[in-house]
Amino acid sequence: MKPSTAALTAAGVDHIKLAYHYADTGDIDGYGSLLDTNVEIDAPGFLRGRGRTQVLDRAAQLAPRQNQHHIHDIIADRHRVAVVGTAYTRHPAAAVEFTDVFTLSSDGLILRQRRYLPVNDTSTSTHGEE
Repeated sequence: MKPSTAALTAAGVDHIKLAYHYADTGDIDGYGSLLDTNVEIDAPGFLRGRGRTQVLDRAAQLAPRQNQHHIHDIIADRHRVAVVGTAYTRHPAAAVEFTDVFTLSSDGLILRQRRYLPVNDTSTSTHGEE
């Protein structure tokens, strides 16, 4: 018997919280246990890769982690989860706000992660006006 959609979503949210913890502490095995075989990660400034093997190889190169994630908010609906937070980098020291959008597999594992970063507009543009 398959778990209910609500139970699957709740499990997926727990997996995502753990994924941040495992990534931040460099626990590659723990991180890998939360990823679907066909995972796709596109998180600029954090990690990029396709397939569990490639993602874990790249994650291992980053350990010990240089980032510490602080989650501000989680929004979940069925197989989609959005996380809003701040990533604190150690080298160089900085804080970057992010929004990660996840897709969960039918087993509640992380199938896709896409990171969105704010655009810092430092120009003196007049928004298209000349």
